[in-house]
Amino acid sequence: MRMESGDVVVVPQGDEHVMASDLARKPVPMRVLIPEIPRPGMPPVRGGGGGEVARFVCGYLHCDQKFNPLFSTLPRLMCIRNREGDVVLESAGAANRSPDRLVPFHAGMWLNTTLYYLIKEAQAQGSSSQMILGRLTELMFVEVLRRYMEELAPGQKGWLAALKDPCVSRAIKLLHAQPERAWTVEDLARDAGVSRSALAGRFTDLIGESPMRYLTNWRIHLAKQLLCEGHYSMANVAERVGYESEYAFNRAFKREVGKPPAAWRRKGAALQAARS
Repeated sequence: MRMESGDVVVVPQGDEHVMASDLARKPVPMRVLIPEIPRPGMPPVRGGGGGEVARFVCGYLHCDQKFNPLFSTLPRLMCIRNREGDVVLESAGAANRSPDRLVPFHAGMWLNTTLYYLIKEAQAQGSSSQMILGRLTELMFVEVLRRYMEELAPGQKGWLAALKDPCVSRAIKLLHAQPERAWTVEDLARDAGVSRSALAGRFTDLIGESPMRYLTNWRIHLAKQLLCEGHYSMANVAERVGYESEYAFNRAFKREVGKPPAAWRRKGAALQAARS
């Protein structure tokens, strides 16, 4: 994918990639340019030389990769381009690649303005710049996702496509809002306003797993967040994510993660201590 000044590139799944002015040249691995990443933050990286100077502003968003219904359905590469006043969203590597999309004028203005302030904050490097950069990056990413979702090709599947389906979207919102509830497919279908068979079939077709399987993954994801916070007891975590007993929670967590929640929490605490 050819890049030009002003382009915004998103790599949703963090794939390894090469950036070059000439693809015939042998690329220099990033670990050579930065043998060790200092904390906090990322230092400026300088390389190459001899040609016209190109400057890139880079950032990243982190999420729990064990529960990634959103990121796993996105294209491997997304690019937002501004060409003579028109903003175009291009994608590559999607399972069902749709044509390049022309972003509405007001959205294009919003993206361009956000990009302008991103660059200004990156140049400022003040004490508050990192916080502002983080929020601007999140807002830009959400806007790109929204535009991508609104223009999904007919028949495309995945989490974003499910959010456009009325009954499946309602079901997902219910599961996310009340993970502690003792859900059954019948209860979920009734609250979503659809038949049990229709919900089960549509949900599995779009998401790739049953509603109850999705609920289990969501509960384990929430449990990990609570365990990382450190001040909740196992019984309290179990109750908050919908398990009747600590024993049932331990068994489910070990089945999904491979180790009991107490061991998982200790390992996480040790890694956090090592980072600090």
